[in-house]
Amino acid sequence: MVPDILPRAVVLEKLREFLGAAKSADRGVGVLIIHLGGLRRVNLYGSYAAGDRILSDVQERLQSVARRGDWVGRIGDEDFAFLAPNVVDEGQLLLGTSKIKRALETMGALHDPGGLIVPSMGVASYPKDGADPEQLLWTADVALGVPDRQTTPVPAANNDPGANPNQRLQIETLLTRAVDRGEIELHYQPKFSLFDGGYAGVEALARWTSTELGAVSPAVFIPIAEASDVIENLTWSCIHSALQQLAEWRTLGFDSSIAVNLSVKCIRAVDFSARIRSALALWNVNPCKLTLEITESAVMENPERSFEILRDLRHLGIRISIDDFGTGHSSFAYFRGLPADELKIDRSFVANLNTSAADGHIVRAIIDLAHKFDFTVVAEGIEDVASVDILRDMKCDVAQGYHFSRPATADKILGLSSAGLKLLSPNRLATNMSPLTLIRP
Repeated sequence: MVPDILPRAVVLEKLREFLGAAKSADRGVGVLIIHLGGLRRVNLYGSYAAGDRILSDVQERLQSVARRGDWVGRIGDEDFAFLAPNVVDEGQLLLGTSKIKRALETMGALHDPGGLIVPSMGVASYPKDGADPEQLLWTADVALGVPDRQTTPVPAANNDPGANPNQRLQIETLLTRAVDRGEIELHYQPKFSLFDGGYAGVEALARWTSTELGAVSPAVFIPIAEASDVIENLTWSCIHSALQQLAEWRTLGFDSSIAVNLSVKCIRAVDFSARIRSALALWNVNPCKLTLEITESAVMENPERSFEILRDLRHLGIRISIDDFGTGHSSFAYFRGLPADELKIDRSFVANLNTSAADGHIVRAIIDLAHKFDFTVVAEGIEDVASVDILRDMKCDVAQGYHFSRPATADKILGLSSAGLKLLSPNRLATNMSPLTLIRP
């Protein structure tokens, strides 16, 4: 039987009841929202009966991992809520989220062989994230919208400035104004070849210092932008700033390429390709100098539309990079026809290369498979020399991370380029300067 959609008031009342008991027993409460991304596509491309079977199956799977006293309910067309009272600590909550994740992993093979369904989860907890039912439900909702470039498979909210609804609204309002006024600054993180140490371009990363709030972390303002319409203007602002920077560097004799992160909301626009062409023409930049990075999960939200746009962009000469590769839900069928030039291995795999044999096997498999399909492979998030050695042994092509350099201003990148931006060893430049860590802002 297809579960009915419950009114929000029912969920809040049940959560209020759990919170009252938790306060008196000095226990925690977990609030989880499970979103079935792609269910609408199943209804459209398959049938509503297929979608109903998935909803029923999800309800049963969630109930199967629920403890006595846990509460499960459907709260939207594609959303379920899982309330976990009597939580001892964060470790127990994390164990519960892992069980839910495993319970849903095999669902696609049974009901969705096309790989359209992409489950995701947002988590909040009492007392860490507040004591108000509305606040906790909202916080879990925000965590659900955190982009996949966050390294945790189940995004968990924390007590940052964006976790309060009033502060979130303030940040969104100030961010909108900052984008309109051109106050978003780009910093650039160099990339290097693991074969010869040669400079391989930069990735442009948005930085924002607010007059009212001071420096606001991208981990705070990017999710807020993604959850609103601000992200489109922010993305275009970054694209134009990056192209302008390339043009300026070129006049100074520094020939570079640049990668810019792309929001999935932008490529949904029908005029996206035309706007990119206009931007390249405006700044007189060769398309091959621009790389657009889009996350694997964003591509798979609507693979047909995404592939069409990415093919158009590549036809223009723009390079396409699939970011955070390995954390999404793409199948080999999609991988075979993926219109891209490079894959960026997610930092969550790179971070544990020294200690996790399993992560090492995954990274090596991605590199070997990517090379067979003529993709360049970029490893990001490198923080130690041992990881560099392992990746070089695995024949990874390009690397970036704090081990080489934190994101730096355009002037600092230009200063390094004038001295010959090249690595002599895994963490030293071919200049009269010491390690690249010296350019850290």
